[in-house]
Amino acid sequence: MPCSICGNRGHNIRTCDRAEFLKDIDPNIFHIRICDKDNVKEDMEEKKEEVVEDGYETDVGEDGNETDVGEDENDEIKKYFEDLNQAINTIINRPTKEYNNELDILDDDSNKTIESIRNELKRKQKTMKYGEIWQKAMGLFPGWEDLGSGHKSECDIKKKDNTVIIELKNKHNTCNSGGKKDVERKLSNYKKYNPNTLCIWGIINDNIKSTNKKKIYTINDSEIIRWEGRELLSFVFTYNNTDYSDQIIKELKSIIHN
Repeated sequence: MPCSICGNRGHNIRTCDRAEFLKDIDPNIFHIRICDKDNVKEDMEEKKEEVVEDGYETDVGEDGNETDVGEDENDEIKKYFEDLNQAINTIINRPTKEYNNELDILDDDSNKTIESIRNELKRKQKTMKYGEIWQKAMGLFPGWEDLGSGHKSECDIKKKDNTVIIELKNKHNTCNSGGKKDVERKLSNYKKYNPNTLCIWGIINDNIKSTNKKKIYTINDSEIIRWEGRELLSFVFTYNNTDYSDQIIKELKSIIHN
């Protein structure tokens, strides 16, 4: 950068031949901040200390301007919860079959029994949607996609970068022996053609008696993972080192039961 006194390069205000002359005219000349490359760097290093402003961390870019580090992430998570609310409400508000007063031969026909059966039906219809709700909640989360039905992998959700694919079940006892074999077939087949992808049999509601929530084993010469419970949820719902699983569970409960 040229000297701010004479305009020539190779020196600055303190070493300029004309400095003594200017000092006699203006003794404060040496209080002028020297804006050479070293000082710009020093200034940027001073400013680079993280500052919290309006809830965001700020940093200094190469141009010396402050940028909000957490703003993009915050916006993405905010949009996720907006999309989640809309998607889950659509599932919950989908019309369901009304009770048609059918009684078992062994039931009595009292109003109390009929009301109990009606409530049981409502409960069953709601819980039957839980698996779909989880698939939607996970598929909408940043970095993930909902594979819907009919995907060639036959699985439910996948990381967009193909590092993880999951066949999802709501409960640990959902699969009988035939169902278990079918899940393992899907995952091992995908692993065969995608050896670097983690292929997971994901279970939302774990077996509370089980101490091994994450089991890695081989089926059909392919390694798959059986992962259940809160550990699985934390794995899926962690974004930029922040675990949003508790917040998402709370939000889902609020939507479903209100």
